[in-house]
Amino acid sequence: MANTEMTAGEYTSTSEPDDSRPDDSSRYKMWLGEISSCKQEKRDLIDDWSTNTDYRRGKNSDAESDATRLPFAIDWAYTKTKQASLFSQVPQVITNSEPGEDSPYKPAFPVFQKRLNYRLKKAKVGVALREMMPDIISTSGICAAIVAFESRSEKRQLPQYDPATLTEQQMMGLQDGSFKNPLIEQPYITDRRFTVTRISPADLLWPVEFVGSDFDDGPWIGRTGRISWSEAKRKFELDDNLKDKVTGDTRTSQDYLVDRNDRYNRGKDIVSFDEIFYWHYKYHSDGPSYKAIHHLVFLNGITKPVIDEMWKGQQYNEETGDYIGSCRFPIRVGTITYMSDEAIPPSDSSIGRPMVDELIHDRNDMKLQRKHSIPVRWFDANRTPVELQSNLMQGDYEGMVPVNGDGTRILGEVARANYPRENHEMSRIVRNDLNDTWKVGPNQTGTMASSGEHSATEADIVQNNFATQVGYERAMIVELFLGIADVMAGLVVLYDDFDTTAGLSDNEKQRLAQLDLKRINHETVLSIRTDATVLLDSSQRYDRLDRFANKWGQSGFVNMKPIAEEMAALTQLDPATVIVDPAPKGPDQPNISLRFAGEDLVGEMGPYIIGLLAKSGHGLTPDELQSAFQMYAAAMQLPTGEPQQVGGGITERDNTVPDNPNPDWNLQPAIDKRESAE
Repeated sequence: MANTEMTAGEYTSTSEPDDSRPDDSSRYKMWLGEISSCKQEKRDLIDDWSTNTDYRRGKNSDAESDATRLPFAIDWAYTKTKQASLFSQVPQVITNSEPGEDSPYKPAFPVFQKRLNYRLKKAKVGVALREMMPDIISTSGICAAIVAFESRSEKRQLPQYDPATLTEQQMMGLQDGSFKNPLIEQPYITDRRFTVTRISPADLLWPVEFVGSDFDDGPWIGRTGRISWSEAKRKFELDDNLKDKVTGDTRTSQDYLVDRNDRYNRGKDIVSFDEIFYWHYKYHSDGPSYKAIHHLVFLNGITKPVIDEMWKGQQYNEETGDYIGSCRFPIRVGTITYMSDEAIPPSDSSIGRPMVDELIHDRNDMKLQRKHSIPVRWFDANRTPVELQSNLMQGDYEGMVPVNGDGTRILGEVARANYPRENHEMSRIVRNDLNDTWKVGPNQTGTMASSGEHSATEADIVQNNFATQVGYERAMIVELFLGIADVMAGLVVLYDDFDTTAGLSDNEKQRLAQLDLKRINHETVLSIRTDATVLLDSSQRYDRLDRFANKWGQSGFVNMKPIAEEMAALTQLDPATVIVDPAPKGPDQPNISLRFAGEDLVGEMGPYIIGLLAKSGHGLTPDELQSAFQMYAAAMQLPTGEPQQVGGGITERDNTVPDNPNPDWNLQPAIDKRESAE
């Protein structure tokens, strides 16, 4: 029968806890008390968090529905703008080797980096972070996710010892029969996966006395979750007689972030659980290390935990005396704000709510003003015909009204009350205060301010100030992402099979074999660029690639084909069609310098010179040679000297040189030199 094995952050089949220890009962009561205290504390926060959720969708009271919500939802626009600024794409994790150029693991780290990014992508880390951003910005001021490895297995007849681990002597013993490797029934993994899943703030568990911002510094962290009965039965090896005891959703309206009055009776086959991860040394006197993490899982209705063991997301290495895998809590909690001595800070929506209420009241006053300031007219009852008065009072007339005399004194309009100008000014001041609170103004939402003159310098200043503030908060989101990646790296070290189905070539597997995976967490540094979380449009990406190609394309250090393929794809071209491998370059031709005169062609070296010119591609073909002779013969027939005029046309050229009448005269030296130069 198929079995399900869950490890490293989720669940795993385990034996019953050892109740023989005298402190087990009191220890379990202590943990149940910690969980209950957190849930009581959290209910007070959930009331505020659910209000923030309603304000984001434009509902400012329980009586309003989505159909009757306010005509404007300020938190909605601000949250979407800030979310895009903090996280808009999944960055690529960069894995660095230990310091020094002589690291033996340097060739293997790019392969591990490729594998880690692949696992993060398959784990849907982008989906989790996109779901977490509204939590941290608008709802609760915090967000959380759990990183886990899951596997499914079934019982199979397998060799007792892995053939890959047998020594040469044992292999020879198998052949001659002196060594046995019998088949025994063992769990065989049929499928595996790595996951990154958002945890609702309403399900997060934390020690109420903790007042820091890094939850790894706290004594423990946990979550409340729910799974189906069939899944819980396989994971926890539960008996059918426990179904009625452990199933059922015990949540009330105080435990939801959204209104679910019509859903409380659902989930009868749901098993609720509370999962805790804690630092072992803080609660056990025999704690082996500051890095050891203990794992507990309590089911609703059972006082004893169904899991009470060291967390399987890490393993102790006896050779190095250290832990491999992940040395952080698998539940990652993120914040972008810290309040003194408060682990749960208020969100931007919480801080801005009084200002939003003020704007809502102003908008309601404007609606009432428009409703009650309907134009009202009057008429002079003494001068208006009696038969028209009832029609005028009922509002039947919109055209011509017959009156006696001047109508301006008979019909008129009652002066309406105008909306106070100072109310508009107050709304503007409140909105500016709200922009300061969120650090999001018109420029960041894609528009200019509605009043005043604007300049390019002003826009640059506003954008630079925004970039400074949002860069500070974006760095915290990067830190959250790197924490998730670090836990994922530890799970990959322990549980990834590194098979070829995920895109690893034989060469990459050989390079990865050079890496001691039992030490990778202590000799690597995970890093990304802070701006790598910001999505670039196609033109921005193309410009970056173009600048890189122009600078490094001819260096010989860069493989230009992947860059050319991506640039082709960014311009809506099919890389498979337009990108081809360049033709192989032929051998370099020798650089020969030859100088010869005309008489050399008719001497003994003439044939060699002509042959060398022909071989180098500079020789004349027979047709070209014949044409050259014809041109030469024609040139030899041309007369030289000054032409003689005969009847207005040129008929003859005198080629004779006149005698020098003064043979004893000489030229000046400068003139002589110029003549010689000519």
